[in-house]
Amino acid sequence: MNSYTALEIEDIVHCIIRNVVSCFSRDDTLFVEKVNQNIRIVYSSKQASVLPSDLTGMELQLSLKTREMWISSLHVAVPFRLKGFGRQLVHAAEEVARVTEFETINVLPVLSSQSFWLKMGFRSHRCTARVLSKSMNPRHHDQTLALVDRH
Repeated sequence: MNSYTALEIEDIVHCIIRNVVSCFSRDDTLFVEKVNQNIRIVYSSKQASVLPSDLTGMELQLSLKTREMWISSLHVAVPFRLKGFGRQLVHAAEEVARVTEFETINVLPVLSSQSFWLKMGFRSHRCTARVLSKSMNPRHHDQTLALVDRH
């Protein structure tokens, strides 16, 4: 189990902010909070959103204990779909995982988006949930990943 000092967690949060902000517009909204051994990131794009009810953005949950990231939510507003915004959001999440040295990114996709995640390099777990994961360790890309315990 990894244990982090408050200063190390603060460094991780600043690293996340620098890397996500560098991928997008300054008019976008980025919210980062730390709760116990978890970091929550919520990002929304101003340029690729139509109404407050149809935002383009994502929510990430980072577990400092397990070194895993969950993409809790990723949505692209209808007029902006199939234009690379979803791919750009996933690449930003991957960059956060790389710079913070997180080992795995997990997602529980809706069935209609599963092919998108597979194209982005995520692979299925052998469990009853539809969890897809991507190892950030190049040595493990071709290996079957272990079952995920989200608790």
